[in-house]
Amino acid sequence: MIRRPPRSTLFPYTTLFRSRNFVTFTDERVFRSYFRNIRPHVPQRNTCPITRMPARYYDPVTQMAYANLQAFKVLREAYYQQLEQKGDKKQPEVAAWIDWRKKMKAEQQSQLMVVHQPKTSL
Repeated sequence: MIRRPPRSTLFPYTTLFRSRNFVTFTDERVFRSYFRNIRPHVPQRNTCPITRMPARYYDPVTQMAYANLQAFKVLREAYYQQLEQKGDKKQPEVAAWIDWRKKMKAEQQSQLMVVHQPKTSL
């Protein structure tokens, strides 16, 4: 199949600066292999899984979208808990982080106990 370029109705001088490339294919399979009928990816509206609100931010560590700071804290806490439970403790960085996290949790618990301890009068 041979295609001819369309004739321009403009002044011939203006067509000198345009380039037109025409490719012809004799076989339908070859044409389909070069020009697949794939629909372009339409970006979907991200929704925060915590708040169900439109997500404005993206966390690169968990690779999830979130709407606000509270949702970010919940996402990261869930990620940390999963890392504690299922993390590879043979890796030195992960093992050191888990030990640090356990120490921090123990310190927070002791601080909470001091704050919430009832005062006794003498």
